[in-house]
Amino acid sequence: MIRYGPLLCIIILMISAALLMLTRREVKAHLVSGFVFLICAVMTAAAYFEFHGLGYEQRFLYHFFSETSLSLILSFAFFSVNFLIIWFSSYAIDKYIEKTEVNLYFGMVLMLNAFVTTILFSDDMRIIYVAYVFVILMSYKLIKIKNKVAVPYEKTKYIVLNLFGLLLLASGLVMFYKLTGIASIRQMRHYLDYSQVNYMTLSLTLCVIGLGVGGALFPFYSWLPDLYASTPAPLSAQLSSVTIKVAPIIMMRIAYEGLGLIWFSNLKMDLVLIILGILSMLSGSAFAILQRDIKKMLAYSTIAQLGYIYLAIGLSNYWGIRIAIYQILAHLLTKSAVYLSVSSLYEQTGTTEIDELRGVGREMPATLCCFSLGALSMVGIPLLPGFITKWYLSLSAIANGMVLPVVVILISSIFNAAYYLPIIINGFYGKGNLSGKVAFSKAKPLGEMIPLMILVTAMVLFGVFSNVYFSHNPVGYFY
Repeated sequence: MIRYGPLLCIIILMISAALLMLTRREVKAHLVSGFVFLICAVMTAAAYFEFHGLGYEQRFLYHFFSETSLSLILSFAFFSVNFLIIWFSSYAIDKYIEKTEVNLYFGMVLMLNAFVTTILFSDDMRIIYVAYVFVILMSYKLIKIKNKVAVPYEKTKYIVLNLFGLLLLASGLVMFYKLTGIASIRQMRHYLDYSQVNYMTLSLTLCVIGLGVGGALFPFYSWLPDLYASTPAPLSAQLSSVTIKVAPIIMMRIAYEGLGLIWFSNLKMDLVLIILGILSMLSGSAFAILQRDIKKMLAYSTIAQLGYIYLAIGLSNYWGIRIAIYQILAHLLTKSAVYLSVSSLYEQTGTTEIDELRGVGREMPATLCCFSLGALSMVGIPLLPGFITKWYLSLSAIANGMVLPVVVILISSIFNAAYYLPIIINGFYGKGNLSGKVAFSKAKPLGEMIPLMILVTAMVLFGVFSNVYFSHNPVGYFY
């Protein structure tokens, strides 16, 4: 039973999603979907402890599926965060979505995560590609659900650019399949014709660009800022913390599992990702400073934070790989907490304009404290996960004999401080900011704050006890 837990999770997610989307009756969709995510999190946790206890490196579930410690860790994290996002959003989903479409919304969230889970556990590039197509399409359908801040043009830009990315990705994968004759990513390296260097370079380039579009890699992220700023905050939390991580995960699998570190470096794609990751970090942070809407600022911040992942992938050494996974998990916790904090601020104040949130720390101290901890993590305050990412990235770059990434990490941290710290300071301090503000007047009830507090607590603990992660080797099968 435990052995096939991941497959059962996919089945449960799909069946529950279908039932919610097909029913026209009013049901407690948030309870159903939240319960499903909780069950899936428990099942993957049980599978991990059995897997880890028996010392497996990889266990095949079926011909096209297998589980590793990394796939189990990522799926558990995704399920747990989704459970908390749904718990939080259940209190205010009607502020964003029409009552008649709530079932459809939660059903599609379940279906989207079924395809994300399929990608995590599949070894077949055909299945991974088809699942990724559905991740993009499900995200588009979620964005299209009627809400009070819809921007049709941004939806069109999103689907057009991502379909173009899918076309490039398909071309790259087909080229690899023709070269090797197999669809297994983990077996691909054994069938590569290393005399076809130019062919492999083109194949990998197409895959990286195709995934870079959906993964908001510089310069392909133009679809993201306005779109994330216009979608409901709970959906932005889902898209920013979970969905957008799929592209870099697939990229790592192709680069490290499919080609291996040596050929990934020989094809010079590692240097390309370092450069594009650096440009993502700098441009995302620079544009974030200019924003006056906090949700749009967070959207550009997401681009910058993804840049750290791509930089880590590009470093292509032992620590680079591990910190890429750590950043995926750290950003999962941090950005979901920050977006849900902003959701609370909007629900209680009716605005996301940064200047209009001055003094909100007196009215909503707990919410702004949660936002502040997430923001300070992304700035890089010691002990928080954002600092851990930057510290190990710097060590990894130095190990490769590179100084420029370290300098860029420092500059990016200064940029992070430039757009996060004013919000925190103006929210809590200043006579002009606090004048006329009534203490706790807009504070949310404790019951609604619990999922946000759990997320923030998990984020802090993930930073403080990061040594637990780095003392294990969840990415060992890449070698």
